[in-house]
Amino acid sequence: MAAHIIHISAYSSAPNLASMASNPTATLSKLLGSATMEDHEEILRAANAVLKKSKTNQDALRTRVIALLKLDRYADALRALDDGGEALSESCHVEKSYALYKTGQLEAAQKIFGEVTSVSRGLRHVAAQVAYRAENFEEAGEIYKQLSVQDAALEDEENDLRINTLAVDAQLEWQGNGDK
Repeated sequence: MAAHIIHISAYSSAPNLASMASNPTATLSKLLGSATMEDHEEILRAANAVLKKSKTNQDALRTRVIALLKLDRYADALRALDDGGEALSESCHVEKSYALYKTGQLEAAQKIFGEVTSVSRGLRHVAAQVAYRAENFEEAGEIYKQLSVQDAALEDEENDLRINTLAVDAQLEWQGNGDK
C-alpha cells in the first residue's frame, strides 16, 4: 500500500522527567497534554512508570500501547493490549486492529471490524488496509470511496486517500477489473 495514514496520537516536547519518581501520573498527563512530542521511548518510559504504581491506570495502559505502535513494536502492543484487560481492549479497537494488520493477522483484524458497533474513521482506514493486503481490492476501493466523500479529518489525509485509491485502482486494472 502506498501510504499508511493511521494517526493514532500526537505527542509534544517532554517535560523534565526527574519529577516522575514523585508523581508519575502528573508527569504522564503533562506529556500527553503537549502537542508535538516525538520521543516515543520517553513516553513509553513515562507510561511504564505510572503503571508500576497503578497497574490499572487506563490512560497509562493506552499510552503504552500507542507508544509501542509508534515504535513499530506491534507484537509488544498486542501483548500490552492483552495484559490490559477488557476495558483497554474495548477502548482500543483501532490500535488492536492496526497491530494485528501489521503482524499479518488479517482475519483477527477483520473480526474486530465485525464486532464493533460504531466503526470510527480510523478503523475504516485499517479495514481498507486489511482488505488491500488480503488482495480484496474491490472492498478496499469501496472503503476508500466512502472515506473520500467525507471531509478529511486529518492533515494530509486527502492526499493519502488519493494515493491509496490509485493503488487499489492499479491492482483492479491489473486484475482486469478496472471499471469496478
